[in-house]
Amino acid sequence: MNALNTARGLLLSLGLLLVGCNQVAVLEGNLSVPPLPEQYAELWVSVEVMRSSTPFEEEWAGTALEPLQLTGSRQPYLFSVRTESPEGDVHVKVRFCRTRSCDFLDPSSASPADPQSEIWYFVEQPFYLNDEASDSQTRWTETIEDVPRCIPCDAGMCAGAATCNTITNLCESAPGICVQNTVMTGCEDMSSRRPTWRCEVDKCSIEGCISGTPADYCDTLPTGEQIHICET
Repeated sequence: MNALNTARGLLLSLGLLLVGCNQVAVLEGNLSVPPLPEQYAELWVSVEVMRSSTPFEEEWAGTALEPLQLTGSRQPYLFSVRTESPEGDVHVKVRFCRTRSCDFLDPSSASPADPQSEIWYFVEQPFYLNDEASDSQTRWTETIEDVPRCIPCDAGMCAGAATCNTITNLCESAPGICVQNTVMTGCEDMSSRRPTWRCEVDKCSIEGCISGTPADYCDTLPTGEQIHICET
């Protein structure tokens, strides 16, 4: 599987080198990323893609696409994932970091080390091959409403039952667990040291093989099973 950040023209090998003239399945990703939060002077977003057999909790060395610096406005993060083996699901890890290389660590500072937060997307069966085309293209569009982040204390105070960690200057609901600015609807909170959310992307939301804008991209069989339009 290969990943291509189309906005940067960067091609990364993620376990399957494309050779010859074999059929290729292509997933075009479009992540709408939010503006830079006021509490950061600088923040970057990076995207990593792996097969779903690779656990989210592991470090995926060498799999990051070209990072994008957040600005004062919402902007798209465009990328492509290509494979000759379309079977199976995909893990997409979105990381928000204070440095371009996502390695911020200042022992003299109370600021958390990078990544500041992560969103883990489990993308169900995003690849399909079309016998009539050399490149079979599907599309995944996702909007990240806000950067998940810890809420700083306000003059040593926090709202509700939260307490202020005077070392980190962050509000905590329990020791080491910060209060977050947002709740990602439909996703599971996996936070421990940093805000982390796990979201599932149903295959029926993966665009492809039909024009227009249907309610979803699946057909329902008499048995009740849903199959993607690209499978019919």
